[in-house]
Amino acid sequence: MRIKPVYFVLALALLIAVCYFVGNSQLDENNMSVDNSYLIHVTPDNISDSISGKTCIVLFYISNSDVCKNMEYKLNQLAMSKDETIPFYAVNVDNEIKAVDKYNISGVPSILLFRNGKEYKRIMGIIPAYNLKMIYERDIK
Repeated sequence: MRIKPVYFVLALALLIAVCYFVGNSQLDENNMSVDNSYLIHVTPDNISDSISGKTCIVLFYISNSDVCKNMEYKLNQLAMSKDETIPFYAVNVDNEIKAVDKYNISGVPSILLFRNGKEYKRIMGIIPAYNLKMIYERDIK
């Protein structure tokens, strides 16, 4: 049995159209813009005061990265769903060599978990929201 080329081209065009529409609808559902941010933006100069003596989560990011925006969105959703007093901080390291050196940030996004002012866990790169929630439940509570 032989497939006519016109049917193959038609099936390929239909597959591309379906992928395009499904992909765009998922992007609309996962719009990463945040109206009310639960992340407290701090500067590298005052982060030490913010994290001392408490358990907290700090996101190190750069402003022009979609990957960083995605992690910021996921952390914001996690912070919104939790009604505890664990603070979520965000540090923009665009031109902040001090923060990169002090916290040994080798890539962004990086999430550092602090307890009593000391880092005890590091998450580098992007991870699924489910894994982020699981880490929160296991390590923060």
